[in-house]
Amino acid sequence: MPKKQTKKNNMKRTTSKRYLFEIGVEEIPSIYLEDAEQIVARAFESLFTGQRIRFDKIDVYVTPRRLSAVVTGLASSQTEEEQEFVGPSESIAFDAQGQPTKALEGFLRSNGLKKEDLFTKETPKGPKVAAKKTMESKSTLDIFPELLVDVVSQIQFPKMMRWNDSQFKFVRPIRWLVSLWGEKVVPCQIAGLKSDRLTYGHRFLSNKPITLKSAEEYEKKLSQSHVILSLSQRKELTREVIAAAEKEQGFVCGVDAGLLNVVSNLVEEPFVVTGSFDKQYLTLPQAVLSTCMRRHQKVFACFDKKGKLVPKFLGISNGARKNMKVIQKDYENVLESRLRDAKFFYQEDTKTPLSSKLEKLADVTFLKGMGSVLDRTNRLVSLSEYLAQTVKLNSTEIEQAKRAAQLCKADLVTQMVYEFPELQGTIGAEYARHDGEDERVAIAIERHYLPLSLSEPVEIKDKNKEIIGAILGICDKIDILVSAYGSGIELKGSEDPFALRRAAGGLVKLTLAYDLRYSLQKLIEFAYQQLAKATMSQEEVVHRLMAVFKDRIQFELSSSGLSRTQQEILAAVLASQWQEITDVVNRHEQLCALEKRESDTFFNACKVVERAHNILKSGKGNVSPRVETSLLSEDAEKKLYSVIEKNNALIQDLIQKAKYEDALLKFGRVYIRPVDRFFDEVLVNADDLKVRANRYALLEQLSSDIINRCADLSKIESVVSIRLAKAKV
Repeated sequence: MPKKQTKKNNMKRTTSKRYLFEIGVEEIPSIYLEDAEQIVARAFESLFTGQRIRFDKIDVYVTPRRLSAVVTGLASSQTEEEQEFVGPSESIAFDAQGQPTKALEGFLRSNGLKKEDLFTKETPKGPKVAAKKTMESKSTLDIFPELLVDVVSQIQFPKMMRWNDSQFKFVRPIRWLVSLWGEKVVPCQIAGLKSDRLTYGHRFLSNKPITLKSAEEYEKKLSQSHVILSLSQRKELTREVIAAAEKEQGFVCGVDAGLLNVVSNLVEEPFVVTGSFDKQYLTLPQAVLSTCMRRHQKVFACFDKKGKLVPKFLGISNGARKNMKVIQKDYENVLESRLRDAKFFYQEDTKTPLSSKLEKLADVTFLKGMGSVLDRTNRLVSLSEYLAQTVKLNSTEIEQAKRAAQLCKADLVTQMVYEFPELQGTIGAEYARHDGEDERVAIAIERHYLPLSLSEPVEIKDKNKEIIGAILGICDKIDILVSAYGSGIELKGSEDPFALRRAAGGLVKLTLAYDLRYSLQKLIEFAYQQLAKATMSQEEVVHRLMAVFKDRIQFELSSSGLSRTQQEILAAVLASQWQEITDVVNRHEQLCALEKRESDTFFNACKVVERAHNILKSGKGNVSPRVETSLLSEDAEKKLYSVIEKNNALIQDLIQKAKYEDALLKFGRVYIRPVDRFFDEVLVNADDLKVRANRYALLEQLSSDIINRCADLSKIESVVSIRLAKAKV
């Protein structure tokens, strides 16, 4: 039989020296740098964790010309950790004579273990056999050269390139490598380059080699060469130079957070450039002007104290230069060209109303096999009417939703959107206002694309005015998803060329932000029925999309930061039957509150469900359709049946009224003792098959409402684990 588990302390000494790794490159596009810190940090953390190398902290710096990681508290060698392997349950690992079964032999063989290595491990699902194997320790310096190549290979961007005979792929050509541990160069070779202690300063202000004596002087040396490594410091300095320009010029700059991120990733040392444009362009809608400035020239729009746009802008240059007047003129010339085009397009587009452009949508293909954008528009009208009625909007709002759906894609065939695609929705709203459409219709057209990313929150300024846009946004996203899956296009791993993951995540965000209550499955079914044809059945589309939404709900709620128990409660809720996204959140919040307020009762409820679930899982297919009282012979099972008859109707009613916390509180209190007694005194797997099936039916009746309509509490292991640990103490 397995031996007792022992613990071993294998802490390795860490050094006070810093380790520096820098990749010097040709300028990386700012859009790639938005997530670069996380990408580089994950790559190094994965490297150290996977190789059992301890560290205290990793500071990652990204600029247009460099990606670097500075590691403190790096261990001099790998830890001699014992890797734990958990095998089959103790009951099936050994036969009646205490000899290993085939299941145990397979476990030992596949993991290179010996019988004498085994010990018993208590788990929430009972005792299991386990073993540990000591992993060999190597010097960090010995394994670094090869691992650094691996870590750079893990730093992936949307588009990669090759540039020399090495055929190594990276986001931009690599021009230098720095690999220093304290004062020592750690050798490695990547893309034909060998690591050294040479880095470079600002391309225009101090583009000369910098010899680093040690990793500790990295930040200071680059700062002296006009390179501000920290993105947060570059952003703060950008704010400061903008504030100084505002004070000097006497206007207010709209410091857009998104644009601030972009420009801070365009420079290694920010310097402000002030420019102006012709007043005639102020007749254009403010959204057009700000888009031309923000998206195309990456400059900040300027306003007077009343919030009115003025013909000025602020640009951020990569360091101060002698020819700043020339740089200013370049900014102005390019912006002038853009604004001139925008004015022409606006004048041409507004010669006819937005509604007159609908017929042109018939010539624009949506998805292959899914008709035109006009067909899609007609589906959106039907979907918007259905959803608006479902969430109980009034008749006026329903008509507004239908009108917004009819017009929301019309701007796709305008000259403005053809030239400035990012204005879709925004310019449609401006054209709707120009035509005298209802303001709520215009707002809905503008907002139905939101949110634009999975990390972007849904910002609500006026819920009453924006509810039509939320309805239209949900309909737009469900049509994309159902059309794609209906035509055989679906999410596969990280591939998502049609932004289906963003559509599903956006629908979840909108639903929660506006607290909209509707059956997600019925919405999918209704959307499917609007399709002219499909290659995948409605049942299959519903099944696959509900799995996608389950993943998105879990992602959305987990992103706010959940404890292990809260994550398991969420998984338990999602493992039960659900229709409404808001109901999932409601259940999760109520169950988390109960676990915090009445931990003993919550544990009891989990224990009852888990014991019932484990037995029913083994007897799947052998459950009687109902409990036959004539087959109840033991006093403990008669008592349990009596408690079920007395309490189940009340628990069902509480669940029906969405009082999940009260239902689970009642469940945990009334069933724990009868169930414990039942399992202590009654042999569930009786030899008589009818009696066995009847006892299964008893447990099914006991737990099915909680598992199916509230949460599958058998998924919650942490609560049971904590209780087991406390019991041992």
